[in-house]
Amino acid sequence: MKSILHLTRLFLVFISITLFSCNKESVATPEISFDVSGTKVICEGAEKVYGLYYLTQNKLSISASSNIAKSSGGEEIYDVKFIIQNVENLNALIDVEIPIQSSANNSANDMYVSGYIRPNTHPAEYIFTDIYFKITRLKHNKISGSFYGSLKSTANTSSMVVELGTLSDVSITTLQQ
Repeated sequence: MKSILHLTRLFLVFISITLFSCNKESVATPEISFDVSGTKVICEGAEKVYGLYYLTQNKLSISASSNIAKSSGGEEIYDVKFIIQNVENLNALIDVEIPIQSSANNSANDMYVSGYIRPNTHPAEYIFTDIYFKITRLKHNKISGSFYGSLKSTANTSSMVVELGTLSDVSITTLQQ
C-alpha cells in the first residue's frame, strides 16, 4: 500500500512538472515604440498601452502614453492614438496595409486609419498625413504590427516623421457599444 501511495505521489509530481514546464505562455508587456527626431519613444505597460474594439461601431481604437523619452531637447512624454474605421472583425486586420482615410478607395466601407501623436512640449497634436500601418499578428486578443509616417501639427506649420514604429502584444478589449 505504501508503494502505491509513493508511486501515486511521484506520478502527480511528474504531471505537475510537465504541465508547468510545457505550458509556459509568456506574459508579454504591451508596447508601442517609434523613432521621432532622433528620439526613441517607448510606451509600455497594460495601463499605458491598450486597444478598444467598438463592435457596433466597427471601430478599433489603439491608445498609448509613453514613459519619459529623453532627447537633446530635454524630457518629453508622448500620447499616441490610432483609430481604424470599418473593422468588421479583428481577423480582417491581419496582413493588410491599412491606408489613411484620404487614400482609401471607399471610406464609407473600406478600412482606414487615422491617428495622432502629441508630445507634452507641443500645444497640440500632430496628425498623420501619410502613414504605413499594418497589423501582422492577432493572438489571444493581442495585436502586433508596424507603422511609420509623416505628421503635421494642428497648431502651426511644424511637422514630424515617425520611423520604425511597432505595436507589440497590445491587448484588445471588445465593447458592445
